[in-house]
Amino acid sequence: MNDLAIRARRLSKSYTLYDAPKYRLLDMLGLSGRAAAGRREHRALRDISFDIARGEKVAIIGRNGAGKSTLLKLVTKVIVPTAGDLDIRGETQALLSIGTGFHPEFTGRQNAAAYLTSLGFSGAELDRMVEDAIAFAELDDFADQPIKTYSTGMGMRLMFAAATMIRPDLLVIDEVLGVGDAYFQQKSFQHIRDICSSRQTTLLLVTHDIYNAAQLCDRMMWIDRGRLLIDADPATVMRAYEDSIREQEERRLRAKALGPATRGRGTVRRLLVDIQSARNLAPKTPLYLTRLSILVGGVQVASAPLGEQAFEATDGAVLVREGSNWGDTEQWQGRLARPLRNHGSPFHKVTAAFDLPLKAGDVDRLGVRIEGWSAEPGDLHVRIHGEDVERDLGRLDLTPGVWNDVTLAGADGQAEAALRPSAVHESLVEEAEAQEELKALFSEAEGIAAAEPVPARGPGAEPEPPATPADEAEAASAETAGIRMINPSLNVTGVYGTGDVELMSLTLTGADGRERHIVPVGSTATLSLRYRLKRPDLKEKLNVVFVFRRDGITDVARIFLNSIVFDATTRPEGILKAHFDRLPLGPASYAVTVLVAKEGYYDTFQTQFFTMNPGVYSAHKVLAEFVVEGISQLYSGTGAVVDTAWSLDEV
Repeated sequence: MNDLAIRARRLSKSYTLYDAPKYRLLDMLGLSGRAAAGRREHRALRDISFDIARGEKVAIIGRNGAGKSTLLKLVTKVIVPTAGDLDIRGETQALLSIGTGFHPEFTGRQNAAAYLTSLGFSGAELDRMVEDAIAFAELDDFADQPIKTYSTGMGMRLMFAAATMIRPDLLVIDEVLGVGDAYFQQKSFQHIRDICSSRQTTLLLVTHDIYNAAQLCDRMMWIDRGRLLIDADPATVMRAYEDSIREQEERRLRAKALGPATRGRGTVRRLLVDIQSARNLAPKTPLYLTRLSILVGGVQVASAPLGEQAFEATDGAVLVREGSNWGDTEQWQGRLARPLRNHGSPFHKVTAAFDLPLKAGDVDRLGVRIEGWSAEPGDLHVRIHGEDVERDLGRLDLTPGVWNDVTLAGADGQAEAALRPSAVHESLVEEAEAQEELKALFSEAEGIAAAEPVPARGPGAEPEPPATPADEAEAASAETAGIRMINPSLNVTGVYGTGDVELMSLTLTGADGRERHIVPVGSTATLSLRYRLKRPDLKEKLNVVFVFRRDGITDVARIFLNSIVFDATTRPEGILKAHFDRLPLGPASYAVTVLVAKEGYYDTFQTQFFTMNPGVYSAHKVLAEFVVEGISQLYSGTGAVVDTAWSLDEV
């Protein structure tokens, strides 16, 4: 424990919510009895465990109401946990609300002095800290003017400067990095870095600006609905966060497909069967299906229609078009089949809906029978969804190049994966607005507007149970790779898109044509992108963007192509080269993001986030990495030095 600043074990915090003030009063007076009417439990945090070492800089991200601020209040001992253990070592300084105690009638100098005095400083040390705060905030000419005469930015700068004059063992910051302009924000970041490095101060930062947090922190923890979903390096968490927007849309479409089917139908229940590529990655080749049937206790009770009218069927089974990647019915290997395509949609799955008269206990005996053919099946998984259940039947193992007849169900009809409550019963409005809130986290990079979020769960909703053994097993597998992840369905590979284009490799070569991972500043270089066009009829002037991210985080330069026609009929595979007579990047390490989109993609405003946008054919967050070395005054303090054509004209 000597090297740890924080240790949390199965940390939980619950609050009692009341439907009206009278119920709170009755409870305070001890008159509510055992009845649950008018009150319910809200679990703000659920069994969170983690260790934070001394000197680590950790960002905590998540949606509004996810439990981030609750965790900080526990760490700063503002509140106590309902359950679990929390051990904090050393002196803690919390910036939970900048400006607390600042009086508008007092001058800036008086307010800074009063604030630092309240923290126990006095005498010459206090005077020095006040002057340092005024200098840091760059308010020398206004230090003796009342705070009420300051602009909002000036006041926030002084408040931040005063609050960060001390050097604690643990610095806790909650949503206060948006102080001042871009210049002062960068100055604040460096100030926090200096605080953390001077005496191994540990930083715990809550923010919605994950890009700035990634520049400051070396670790991120993503909390959602009170649970710790993923704990990893910033680049990995950012990839998972971006993919979560696509997953939110899948949940919304699933709820939509389930919604109207069972109203007023007695014992009839709607079930959805998904066949989905793992991590939602585009399959290498299509999967052709001639049978998709649902079983109860090993007995086939319904089959999905796969013919021409499969999306309009009304006899208890129908294919779901929205959010699926079904292809057209065709003859394949001697049979009439309908494929799960390997391109054409950002959702790499197919879904069929079944309306079944299920009896008590039937849900526990569900299975699926599939007849399919694939040249290279890849990693496909089968799941059953209902209004209150989600059953993972596991991987669909197929022998390549032959027709397979596979039944997925364990002994006595029990599926191998555990049964757990599903989130698909949540309202469509909630899911849509949750998606909008996630989009807001990336609005600066993608230009997508935000919507005001609503509470994560409706009144009276039961708390979600802890992860099942199957969840924990997958999470443990991820943890061995340096990632703690409770939600294994999130795509942390950084590979997205419809799959119409496959990006195979990106290499950097020097002037001599040899591949390099380290290049001199200002040197000649060529980037070579090897690609494959998977959509047979693709013929477009594709939009291709290379994004250079310094240290894998900060977007410092982009190059763009929209003038070359890519034709799958004449050249389905090729190498796209970008040549630099002088590489424009300054000394640093770089990750290259590549995005290939449909013709005209960047000519219009995109309302859908790129991880679920059908116009994005392929996107790789990190397709190549390299280092630029050297010292050059020309490249100092900038992102890129761009070559251009110069000329002199007569007046």
